Amino acid sequence: MTLSVVGLLHEINAVIDVDISAPVKSFEYLGDEITFDGDVELKGKLTRVKSKYYRFDGSVSARVSLVCGKCMSLYPYEVSFPVELHFSQKEKAIDDELDMYYTDGDTIEFDEAVQTNLIMNIPAKMECSPDCKGVCPICGVNLNIECCECSLEDDAPIDSRFAALKDFFEK
Repeated sequence: MTLSVVGLLHEINAVIDVDISAPVKSFEYLGDEITFDGDVELKGKLTRVKSKYYRFDGSVSARVSLVCGKCMSLYPYEVSFPVELHFSQKEKAIDDELDMYYTDGDTIEFDEAVQTNLIMNIPAKMECSPDCKGVCPICGVNLNIECCECSLEDDAPIDSRFAALKDFFEK
């Protein structure tokens, strides 16, 4: 997701409207791959604040595939959030309080900024639905898709993959 800033190079406080719809690369987060289902929409205004410093104020909208924390199935998630992004051609940050992304001077690449801000805007507890049944702790079958005949009594054998979780809530 790249934007040319050549038109902003000659005037401080120059502003351009941004309306981009383009693909963004998938990335790994907490061991899961976050993939974008379709293009990411980026809308807002890009301002040249100083000689080699740009600020983008706008919003990001995307549809991503997340892994449910209960049943381990992929599910689509629509996300839209406001952003304030800062780009600099200089190595040193303008302000230590800001997250700074770097530019080559002629173009701004938004992929890293979109990925970073997406992480802050997806739920910490990823669930495909509020009534997700998860997986059977004994046989591992997805209980949203099929039923199992396992007994959840205390003396029932536990799948070795889930044995470490047996006493989790009793501590």
